[in-house]
Amino acid sequence: MYFAKGDPDMGGQPLPWNQQMMFNYAFQNLCDAHRILGDNPTLLDKYKGIMVASLAWFFSGGGSVTKKDSKGNDVYDWSYVVGDNTAEDSNHGALDVAGFARAYISGDYSITEDQMKTFGNMFVDVMTLGPKSYAGRVDGTSGTGYSAATTYVQSGYLFLAEFRSDAYEGMVAGANLVQGGTTTSTDAFSRFLWVKNQLAKKS
Repeated sequence: MYFAKGDPDMGGQPLPWNQQMMFNYAFQNLCDAHRILGDNPTLLDKYKGIMVASLAWFFSGGGSVTKKDSKGNDVYDWSYVVGDNTAEDSNHGALDVAGFARAYISGDYSITEDQMKTFGNMFVDVMTLGPKSYAGRVDGTSGTGYSAATTYVQSGYLFLAEFRSDAYEGMVAGANLVQGGTTTSTDAFSRFLWVKNQLAKKS
């Protein structure tokens, strides 16, 4: 997806990946609505096609690169927007990952388990620097602002514990979800419940 050519600031340039995910959330909701209602298969196919193209672009031509981490696992490295040479920051990366997870859960948008595991490897093997210590960028480096290192897991990354079950407990603890405790983060708690259920079904 691109900004309109007439946009005064970003005319004709690609949307950043987190903003593409914002649109994809809406397209996915529209697809679900038309599928349930059975009222407009033409629009359903149109919205689905836009979303599939957006997601596929990330893996082919959209700037993501598959690398090997220190453990020999495949990981993704990508930037905030196509054409940028700086690794995606942790904050926006969590939004990117959540968008892919949502599409994967649906099963309708050609996102595979292997692709999600590669995201999981990236978070566990590259971004996780130690207990409650996480890099500010997806390549393991840190900066300032959105790319500053954190002492907690951004909730979008919790989806990845399904594909790296060895890191499940550490990721949950890193999201400050403690047995017997409470949380005000509805997104972290709901994603924790989703992953817990998925892992229980696989056990």
